[in-house]
Amino acid sequence: MWTMGNLAKLFTSYYEEGFIKRYQIRFSGMVFLSDELTLQEKIKERTHDLMTFDVRAVNQKDNAVIKGIVEFALY
Repeated sequence: MWTMGNLAKLFTSYYEEGFIKRYQIRFSGMVFLSDELTLQEKIKERTHDLMTFDVRAVNQKDNAVIKGIVEFALY
């Protein structure tokens, strides 16, 4: 859950421009105390009022531990 919360933080610097409309996550692996995680986002689609991102967290072995989609609505 901590990792999921940190993925949402990738968008906090853009809250003046919009908000997270949908946040859909699938846990796809275990996270251990010694893991080094990298949070990633990639824009998938953009319209005039909505941006859709693929998001994921990967461990040091480049294995995804979380995968998901974020829909970010623009004001």
